[in-house]
Amino acid sequence: MKTLEACYEFDFTKTNFQERKVRITHPKSILVGPPRCGKSYLIFDYLSNFKSNEYIYIDLNDFRNDKEEVMINCEKFIKLNSIKVLVIESYDFDFKLPKCDNIILTTTKNNALRGFKKLFIQALDFEEYLLHDSKHLNITNSFNSFLKHGNLPETIVYEENNKII
Repeated sequence: MKTLEACYEFDFTKTNFQERKVRITHPKSILVGPPRCGKSYLIFDYLSNFKSNEYIYIDLNDFRNDKEEVMINCEKFIKLNSIKVLVIESYDFDFKLPKCDNIILTTTKNNALRGFKKLFIQALDFEEYLLHDSKHLNITNSFNSFLKHGNLPETIVYEENNKII
């Protein structure tokens, strides 16, 4: 159960969350969208409503996490630790989900699960981009940067010379 114990200790409290137009409001949600569009940050915002011992955050794309172990031991681990929220990043719909009050999944596949609300997450629109952009003092510079460098949330914090890379 090393994978589950390591995931249970996940701490995101140092994350600086920026508001988005989309929020997780349903206890069982599937976040669908391309990589790097902000799905994880929406999850971090949702988890901020819970104590750190009430949730487990599992990223199946993290090579340190053993998917087999998660599949076999997850339900037992949830019961043992009285976990209220299960988060699985990069879920492939290839194993049965354990019983839990709140389950948040992320995926790039447009699959559906009964009882789950699906949220489509996209990169920032210009209005959201303005909320995130603290470097530019006027809207013209922000718009030029938006068009030139794209609308992924992470590109806003990059230094100008690193954005092209």
